Amino acid sequence: MWRIVSILILLFANPAGAKWNNDAEQCFRLIAKGVDPDVRIGYCDRAIKSGELSGVNLGVTYYNRGIAYSDKGNLDQAIADYDEAIRLDPTDVLAFVNRGISYGMKGDYEHAMADFNAAIKMKPDEPNGYDNRCFLLALEGETARALQDCDRAIALAPNVPGHLESRGFAYLRGGDAEHAIQDYNAALRLDGKRSESLYGRGVAYLRTGKRSEGERDLAAARALDQKVDERMKKYGITPP
Repeated sequence: MWRIVSILILLFANPAGAKWNNDAEQCFRLIAKGVDPDVRIGYCDRAIKSGELSGVNLGVTYYNRGIAYSDKGNLDQAIADYDEAIRLDPTDVLAFVNRGISYGMKGDYEHAMADFNAAIKMKPDEPNGYDNRCFLLALEGETARALQDCDRAIALAPNVPGHLESRGFAYLRGGDAEHAIQDYNAALRLDGKRSESLYGRGVAYLRTGKRSEGERDLAAARALDQKVDERMKKYGITPP
């Protein structure tokens, strides 16, 4: 349920003298196409080493390379790139969010929380800070606070399946299977191939005695993602 944010990152911020180049463009564009992270890192490396970028545009390119490293699983290098993106543009709220996610994926919840808090303070109308802080609070067993954050994220961006999935997770972690099912239903109506929503709903169905529905959802989740059991177990979600 950690979701690296890959939106709103091609800024084309071009104050006087600032430049953009084709490698930087490809570094960004290939994210949405699901291109292999190493290919994207190659474009980002060339853009950064070209000497043609500066300021915000250079920061954006470090940010985009950080996403590629995150996708590759190299979280330390991702964090280093987000550090540089923030140094170059201290107002880049999504760099704080993604650095927090990377810390969270490493199990460093203290630094993750600090980054989510900073993102929310910097831009209170950016939903991704609330969404990821909701997930982290749910992991830590602070269900009431988690739900407040998820509610805020959903109010800011009502039709984002990931936000509904996070709230479903918070309900499930808090022992409220019925509300979890409602949120997972809503997430899956928007995106029917979310393995973690299917898995979470399956567990919720099993907890409410709906065995056939639960087993169906678990099977569908596993068909989409062979590692979903392992990942959800780390989140404290296992079939009863």
